[in-house]
Amino acid sequence: MPDAKRIENQLYELLSSPRYGSLLDHRNRFEHPARRVTPQSLAQRTAQSLVANRCLLDPVYVEEIRGEAQFYRGYDGVSSEQGTAMTLGSSWSSRKVVERIWGATPESLGAARKERFMDFMRSANFIHPSWNQMRDIACMRVPAGAWVVVVRGRGNWRAMQTNRPGAAKPLYPKPYHPFNNPQIESIDDVLYSLEMMPTPGEEQYNIPLFNDLWVCKVAQQNPSWPLACA
Repeated sequence: MPDAKRIENQLYELLSSPRYGSLLDHRNRFEHPARRVTPQSLAQRTAQSLVANRCLLDPVYVEEIRGEAQFYRGYDGVSSEQGTAMTLGSSWSSRKVVERIWGATPESLGAARKERFMDFMRSANFIHPSWNQMRDIACMRVPAGAWVVVVRGRGNWRAMQTNRPGAAKPLYPKPYHPFNNPQIESIDDVLYSLEMMPTPGEEQYNIPLFNDLWVCKVAQQNPSWPLACA
């Protein structure tokens, strides 16, 4: 189990650097004073969430990445109030991972290749269907000279367990369905309900602080889909 206090302390040390002052100001610009984040509150919230939700397996690394760098995430954008996935979530995949997954999909599938790619992304990152329908791809392009703090580690299938204490109750879709919205309580559920392998997942990046202007949707008709920033 990753050490929440270590992750929090390392995040706080990095996020307290003056280089992240403008990102914090941007993040807080329209927030009510009671909801504004600080390096300490952001570090604590991120560390506690990652460990409580069992998102990543040890070893977990806290580090800085300098642009130009590109990250990608699947999203559905139905409604943030319903708890579904939007473009500005904190969980991302590196360009290297996306390139590898895209390269593993058969070109002979034609238009169906995009659907297969999304299936592979879901499986590689242990994304439960109730969290994210993965209809589209968002790209974050960190510009040259900019920095982001990331928490990096391999995905953990236990993040999808629906019977663990404190697990979020999915709001969408309803009701539970054995394949579209299954209850995940064991390795067998991962294998047979979601058709995923419960082995360590692909490397994931949790990025707690970034500029929302760096993020855009990758248009389906873009010939570079899913790598729009090629």
